[in-house]
Amino acid sequence: MADFHIGDDAELYAMGALDENERARVDDHLTVCEACLRRVGEAEEVILALERRHVETRPSELLDRKMRFARRTPVVTMVAGLAAAFLIGLLPSLWLVRQPSASVSMRDRATVAMVESHFSHAQFSGSAPPAKVIYAKDRAWLYVVVAAAHPYDLYAVDHGIARKIATVQPSGVTSEVFVEHPGQLDALQLRDGPATVATALVR
Repeated sequence: MADFHIGDDAELYAMGALDENERARVDDHLTVCEACLRRVGEAEEVILALERRHVETRPSELLDRKMRFARRTPVVTMVAGLAAAFLIGLLPSLWLVRQPSASVSMRDRATVAMVESHFSHAQFSGSAPPAKVIYAKDRAWLYVVVAAAHPYDLYAVDHGIARKIATVQPSGVTSEVFVEHPGQLDALQLRDGPATVATALVR
């Protein structure tokens, strides 16, 4: 798997536009290639920025539009558009790095953290709405986004022992939380009261 790079599949992977076999092939390659993992992370950051700019659009409609766009648009045009969107979304965040911390929102802190470090991601699975965690490879921070406006409790699990580290806060049509220094963990749980409704493995 290490003798090729995923190329434009990084953007399609981030948009959820690959079929099951293509996605499995990319997943396998990302375990051995840091360059491609970084490219996928950057593409996912662009998708997050685009979603924030279209927060009034329901998530299911936005995802459907992205997938149709990915299948019918030439890859070169799509990549150029994503690059432009990335730069537009990135410039305000870079400006915020120089501002006092009290004026920086949680989303801005998460964006700056992603820009300044290597990160990976994992999807939550369970009965909760779609959710994802983006996290620093050295576990210095993590950012959880849930496609529903609901205050889930976030638990870190380390060797089977769970501890609450935050509450995912509603923001528009999504909920999110940015946690610095979450400590050792190998999994995350979203809990609604006493019930665990979703789990993500952090590798």
